[in-house]
Amino acid sequence: MVAQLQGLSQHADPAVRSASIRQLGQWDKSGESEERLTQALADGTPEVRQAAIFAIAQASVRAPGAKAALLALASNPLEPREVRGSAMQVLERFALSKEEYAAIAPVRAQMRGR
Repeated sequence: MVAQLQGLSQHADPAVRSASIRQLGQWDKSGESEERLTQALADGTPEVRQAAIFAIAQASVRAPGAKAALLALASNPLEPREVRGSAMQVLERFALSKEEYAAIAPVRAQMRGR
């Protein structure tokens, strides 16, 4: 089933990609889909990126590549507010260096409306 979901996570239809990414986060506890979930953070569709953020949280992914991609999403002013906010929430589960924390502190303040 996981292999089928990984294939569907690259489907042409963003709704299919989003659904398969969400399911991978729920069902694949082996870590086998970690790379695919991280790649989905760079998808061209915000809904797919949002699904990837939730899937990374559900699967407890803590890979450096996922952290870097989440930091980029959170810091991107062109990213939809919902995606940025979700990325910030999931980043709270990662160990951040002082530099990484300092880089997202202004984003955190902006997201809180300051």
